[in-house]
Amino acid sequence: MRREGLRVLSVFWVAALSMVALWVATPAGAEVRRIEAVGAVPVYADQADSIAPRDAAIRKALREAVERVAEEFIAEIPLTGPAAGVPAPDEPALIDVEGAEALDFDAVLGKKMVHYTSRFRVVEDRGERPALFAEDPRVTSEYVVIVDVHVDVERVRKRLVQKGIIPEGTAVGEVHTLYLEVEGLTVYPAFQRLRELLLDDEIGVESVIVVDLRHGRTLLRLEAETGAVELLESLLTLAPPEMKLVPLHAAPNRAHIAIEWSGPVALPGDEAGS
Repeated sequence: MRREGLRVLSVFWVAALSMVALWVATPAGAEVRRIEAVGAVPVYADQADSIAPRDAAIRKALREAVERVAEEFIAEIPLTGPAAGVPAPDEPALIDVEGAEALDFDAVLGKKMVHYTSRFRVVEDRGERPALFAEDPRVTSEYVVIVDVHVDVERVRKRLVQKGIIPEGTAVGEVHTLYLEVEGLTVYPAFQRLRELLLDDEIGVESVIVVDLRHGRTLLRLEAETGAVELLESLLTLAPPEMKLVPLHAAPNRAHIAIEWSGPVALPGDEAGS
């Protein structure tokens, strides 16, 4: 009986510790930004790291989510310096025209991103697959996960203020991270036209990033001013005649569409050279 009781207790503590990995205490009423982030890390044949590729990919996704919130705060600061056409002040500027690209986020935010999250959950574990995100051409495979991260916006803001990156009182505008899954993007002109449509001022998308591309399915990550349902309605209204859009599914932060493309299958320059 004693041994059975110890076994039950050990199972309980394993479960409890697993929950700690997903939930972090945050103050009641704290502003939380929900972001789906992709974590991808290279996998080497002779890899001897102590961190498993899956765990490293989750950490990469958490950093991606937290840094995205930090970048939004920095984007709210007016640019200074000659390149921005603003005379340099007597005191050093908090941020220069290079913006977030010039920041060493490791030095600013530290190594552990769990501190800035209220919870996270692995939405999709894609495992080891051919490299798509790796910058090193020698890397042929990588481990990829998609993680739903709840970022504590106030903790990120306080850290940036402490480090002198942003002034006290800086607020961040509301931006939504959306995922658009597209079927039927089999030729580049169709993708180019869809990207132009998404970035149209009437649609309200600020950036378009290709997350995955395979077997006629394309997954795009969008930074938008609206939710996925409103985005889908705008796309259906503004789509050009050569691009027929068929809505398949819509959720608050994800939409799924199919495209029937009747436009050109090659760019003008490619046609001339063929």
